[in-house]
Amino acid sequence: MQTIIRLVVAMAVLFAVRLPQSLNRAMRRELRLPSAVMLRGIPHWRYRSGLVLPMMGGGAVNSLELLKCAPSLDPVADAFAGTVNSDVHNMAQFDEAMFIIYWGVGATGTTVITVEACDDVTPTNQTAIVFWYREIQTGDTDGAWTKAAVAGFTTTAGSQSIIQIMVKAADVAAASVNSTVGNPYVRLNCVEGVNSPILGGIMFLGIAGRYQEDINATTIV
Repeated sequence: MQTIIRLVVAMAVLFAVRLPQSLNRAMRRELRLPSAVMLRGIPHWRYRSGLVLPMMGGGAVNSLELLKCAPSLDPVADAFAGTVNSDVHNMAQFDEAMFIIYWGVGATGTTVITVEACDDVTPTNQTAIVFWYREIQTGDTDGAWTKAAVAGFTTTAGSQSIIQIMVKAADVAAASVNSTVGNPYVRLNCVEGVNSPILGGIMFLGIAGRYQEDINATTIV
C-alpha cells in the first residue's frame, strides 16, 4: 500500500511539471494555464497573475511552490464499490485543481466519475459541474484531453490506470449551490458501473496557487 502511495505522489509531481506542455490549445484557453514565452533567449512560463518563471533552475523550484498535494481517497481494495466520494477540498488558494485517480489492479470494473461543487465542507448541498479529463492506460501513454459534461464519464476497465481530472475554481464558484456566495469547495463523486473490485485511490493536486509558500495551507476540509 505504501508503494502505491509513493507512486501516486511521484506521478502527481511529474504530471504537474509536465502539465503546461501537454494541454491542447482549447483546454489551455479555458483553464487559463501558463503559456510558454521566451525572455532573453530563455524559455519561461507566464502565469495568469503576470508571474513569469524560468522553466529550468530556480523557476522549476518556484513552480513546485504553486502546487499542493493532498490525499483524497486512500488506496484500498475495491475502492470504488457502490457510491464513493472523495474528501471535500478547498480551492480558495488555487485557480485550478487536478484529481488523480490511480489503480493498480482491476478486471472488468468501471466507475462513473462526476465533479461536484459543494456549498460547505459537509457538504449540505452539491451540484455536478463540467470538467476536463484524460485516461492513461498503457504505461505512460497519454490519452486525449476530453471535456466532460455535468453527467461525467465512465472509466475504462483494466489494470494500471491513471485518470487525470482538471477542475476550474471559477466553475466551482459559479455552480448553482455557490453562485450567490462563491464557495470554493469541490469533491469527486464515483458511482460503480460494472461491479468488479478495483484496487486504487485518489489524490488532489492544487494548481496555480495564488500565493507561493514553502508549506502551503491544507485543502482538506
